Amino acid sequence: MFSEFIFHQLYTNLSSGVRLASFKRILIVTDGQSNINRSLTIENAFRVKQLGVQIFVVAVGEYLDGLQELVAMASTTYAHMYRVSDLQGFAELVKLIPPSDGPATDLLNPGGGLGGGGPMP
Repeated sequence: MFSEFIFHQLYTNLSSGVRLASFKRILIVTDGQSNINRSLTIENAFRVKQLGVQIFVVAVGEYLDGLQELVAMASTTYAHMYRVSDLQGFAELVKLIPPSDGPATDLLNPGGGLGGGGPMP
């Protein structure tokens, strides 16, 4: 899931256009458990979080087998972990993301449902 090479290319390599003082965030959209290097997924996510990167996880679907792995990858369960039942729910969640120059939106209390999902309890 997380490749140390990709991480360094995106977040520390100055030739990639990275702004060293900017917020570092990763968005993972998945339908469940990792299927490549599963044993390294949580370990690598932990290392990335230790470097100050926030990890947001959106689980799409009804799968439960990989839920603990997804929870472990997310920076927090109250603001970084979301679960939606389908792609329509994902589209509704994306609509709640504020533009970078606009006012912040409280994803945890947007004034309406997420159309098939919501933050993890």
